Amino acid sequence: MYSLTPVTFDKTGHLFVPARPHHVSKHSTITITLMASEKCLHFSFNTIPPEGLFYKKKVDADGRVLLPASFRHSLQWEEDTLLEWDESEGGLYLKTYTASCALCRKKEELLPVGQSYLCLDCREESSHAETNRWNRTLDQLFSDHFTYCRKAITLEDPEDVHQARVTGRRLQALIDFLGIPRSNDVRTRLKRIHRLLAPLRESDVIISSFQSLLDQTTDPRQEEVFKTVLQLQYHKQKKHQQALLTNLPEMIENAHMQRWHFFLESELPLYSRFFPFKDRLDKKESSYQKTFRRYESIKDRHGWTHAKTLAALHDVRLQTKEMRYLYKYTSSIYQFDGNRSEELYKQMQPLLGDINDRRDWLREIHKKKVKTRLSQNGVQILSRIFNEEIYRLHKELVRL
Repeated sequence: MYSLTPVTFDKTGHLFVPARPHHVSKHSTITITLMASEKCLHFSFNTIPPEGLFYKKKVDADGRVLLPASFRHSLQWEEDTLLEWDESEGGLYLKTYTASCALCRKKEELLPVGQSYLCLDCREESSHAETNRWNRTLDQLFSDHFTYCRKAITLEDPEDVHQARVTGRRLQALIDFLGIPRSNDVRTRLKRIHRLLAPLRESDVIISSFQSLLDQTTDPRQEEVFKTVLQLQYHKQKKHQQALLTNLPEMIENAHMQRWHFFLESELPLYSRFFPFKDRLDKKESSYQKTFRRYESIKDRHGWTHAKTLAALHDVRLQTKEMRYLYKYTSSIYQFDGNRSEELYKQMQPLLGDINDRRDWLREIHKKKVKTRLSQNGVQILSRIFNEEIYRLHKELVRL
């Protein structure tokens, strides 16, 4: 069996021949026999003259062979006629394409899958394999998420909070993609954990960023702003840490693990079997493009550094992460090459993150608690610096 998808010849009658070392090579001779009763052509690679009307044709430098015009007319094959190759012990058969199962070649009870077809039996078997891959992928992510949540409770390393949040986001992206209802208990539990981790992670990032800015500056006016923001953020961080210590242990107790296993065994198959993957991914891509066009429209109307532009770009950033996660994990679940798309979204993330950081910095220095303690001079200087950096990063993003 050589082709699972249809082939056609060009306007000159040339057709690419499937290459196999023991069958055909460039400039070799092929005997093409018309089998009118079976409405096909037989391609032979030996020198024994076949029975019936035949032509001997050379394979050209591009690996093509010319189909005799008389044969094409006899079989009523036009330039756009769909054909297929079929292998036999005596050579190859070229015949009119008939849809068949890509796995077992059965021609009945077919379902379209991408550019090919699967019969009901093979689709059932394939769907079962896909569900198993969904199960393994989600369970590994959940295990990583659970591990980082337990580490986060120790408050020993801010990176644990970060990784707990990242693995939770990836889980939520895949579960949302599957169409699991928002009211589902697993989704609501993951959302609650995310809401607990998010403010602490944001405080950790602000503290790390402003400490770095403080270490680099020699301007007393900027130092004053950075120290004030840090003082307020340390207070917030302690509050968020206390909330984490109080609530997270209960959220990841044994009941959470049991509920997850029930979801994998009893609920996941209902959504993953016969899942319209390609259609759902196309819709996600369409939604992403719509979000990006909305950002561009707001940017053109209000400018690069306007609050509305930055808010719209933040929506792009969140969807960029989501698309990267989808390609990363579904490529292994549905066994396709998603590296190029994943890499494209991955390249955008650092710039989007840097722009969002500056947006957060601007919001921090303009908060009432900060401004009331400082002279406006330092705040205005930093506002100008951060806005200039946002403009520069926007330019880099456009060049991607």
